[in-house]
Amino acid sequence: MSRTRTRTYQTRDRMTKKTVPVAEQVSKQSSDFARLFHSSMIDTEMLARPTIDSETREESALKYVGIWGSLSVNINAAPRHVLEAAFAFGGDAKDIAEGIIQRRRIEPFKDIDDLTSSLFRYAVSIRDCEKYITTTSSFFTIRVSATSGVAKASAVIAVVNDGEKLQRIAVVSG
Repeated sequence: MSRTRTRTYQTRDRMTKKTVPVAEQVSKQSSDFARLFHSSMIDTEMLARPTIDSETREESALKYVGIWGSLSVNINAAPRHVLEAAFAFGGDAKDIAEGIIQRRRIEPFKDIDDLTSSLFRYAVSIRDCEKYITTTSSFFTIRVSATSGVAKASAVIAVVNDGEKLQRIAVVSG
């Protein structure tokens, strides 16, 4: 059963109540988070500095932050550090991330059961983290770079696909 929440909106002439499904609330919150995270109000340089620095690893706070505010990590697309963060609660994070990366080079995972059967040695750890992972995405980034003579421009556009249409979340120019 899907939960809903009643929200009150003010229009020019009157107050309006609207029932908002949970999925729409989650999408709105994710979009708002993405806009905030990519605004000039956040010092991403500070977040990118290593907080754990050892002979074998340099880790920054960005390792633990979902870039676009997604609720789960797409194991078919996430980089190593994001996979490790997603499996940190189940243990064996480095080994699971490596296994995922090696397998998805050959073929993407169809679902979480496919992951569990492929990495059956880590099945318990995978099940412990199941609510944090997925094999599909609704958030995507588009990177655009252009060069004309000596002028260069680039941008990253984040979009969310709600199944019916693409909605722009943020545009970061570089």
